[in-house]
Amino acid sequence: MLAATTADVKKTVSDESASVVAATFRRMAELDVAADVDPETLDTYDARITAGLLETLVQSPPEHDNTYLDRHLGAPSRAIRRRALALLTTAHEPAPTFLDDSCPLVRRLAADAMRSPEYATRLSQLLKNEPDPETRKAAIRSLGLMTGQEVEQALGRALVDGDAEVRECAQAAVK
Repeated sequence: MLAATTADVKKTVSDESASVVAATFRRMAELDVAADVDPETLDTYDARITAGLLETLVQSPPEHDNTYLDRHLGAPSRAIRRRALALLTTAHEPAPTFLDDSCPLVRRLAADAMRSPEYATRLSQLLKNEPDPETRKAAIRSLGLMTGQEVEQALGRALVDGDAEVRECAQAAVK
């Protein structure tokens, strides 16, 4: 993995255009380049910059206390919450509260990362009430790694889902 130097990042971050800074971080993420910078030094609430930085950090999660990450997990911006959760799930299972997020992509990331059997009930509820088929498929994938009567019932209901791809995913999970 390549690493951008702190000087390169600081030079770009000092640009007066938030669009330039955000685009730089997004491009670094696309190129699998990790920003050699402590996220605390880039204390910004600009959604585009923060989302871009978090996307970059997913490539190489920093070693720090999660205060920076925790602050953005509750951000009003869906893009920031989504990228913060993506960063979190590289090392940890997310809290089940993310299954109730207003953003379907956040719910999908959370559902896809849950592996503990203790979340079977929450995933089953999500599967039952979720309007987004991709999020239902994420819940099915996680439930497919679990066992138990509740899991079997949830996957059984998914076999008759109104969406063909969801039914197909449920069939694969049952096998």
